[in-house]
Amino acid sequence: MSLKRTIVYYLGITLGITFIMQAVIGAAYTPANIILMMWVPGLAAVVFTLFGKAPRPGMLGLRFCRPYDLIMAAAIPALTFVITTAGSALLFEGSIRWGDYKLIAVTDSFTLNLLVTILVVVAKSSLFALGEELGWRGYAQSRMIASFGSVKGIVILGVVWGYWHFGVTLTGATFKGAPLLGALVLMPLACIGMSFIFAWLTLKSGSVWPAAVAHGITNILFDFSFLLTDYKGSAALYYTWIVAVMLLVGGIFMCLIQRMRPPVTEGTNSAA
Repeated sequence: MSLKRTIVYYLGITLGITFIMQAVIGAAYTPANIILMMWVPGLAAVVFTLFGKAPRPGMLGLRFCRPYDLIMAAAIPALTFVITTAGSALLFEGSIRWGDYKLIAVTDSFTLNLLVTILVVVAKSSLFALGEELGWRGYAQSRMIASFGSVKGIVILGVVWGYWHFGVTLTGATFKGAPLLGALVLMPLACIGMSFIFAWLTLKSGSVWPAAVAHGITNILFDFSFLLTDYKGSAALYYTWIVAVMLLVGGIFMCLIQRMRPPVTEGTNSAA
């Protein structure tokens, strides 16, 4: 089976299973079925890898990485969040309801409770995101790059990843006040931006773990930007601002990917 046909089958089956799940779930999302849905790409990738050819060490990018790579995985979404939050405050008088986010209470110390909460929440969110990243970055990315080239392949993967969220986004769970715009336009654009960031992390480290950590942290920060921020003005414009920043940051990493040596043109994603 050709590489392009394999990746089309993988993406088609992954999207098909997810869309069926979203249709059955409707708007009744729970933590359990969200986690299950997030692991569909990864489980499909494991099946395709096992039946496609003999597994090898580091299958799907499950390799150790340097601490530096994990620091970058945390710093990039954090910096993006700072930019979007500052811009939201200036453009939309946005203010985050920090008090709505409950800390894990282990002691009487606020600082220690905050640290424990950050570590636990990031670890949980990253493990959930690993289910997606095994599929999108661990399996599909290298094959998309080999089939279409680095930029085109990552853009197509970002579009597919964006529409993979369609059923959830359409319920207004993320883009409240503009669910249709979010599902059809903004989520795919956001995923294109994130795909270049996560692709760079994967290609630079040779591991899928940095992408999983960055994805997990991004999901957490999405909650603050999309669900826990009060703002004035149009919901569509507010969400467009956030997505525009993500695209801008993604564009920076697109340039970094193009400057990599050797050039990323022949499926050189070492994480797959």
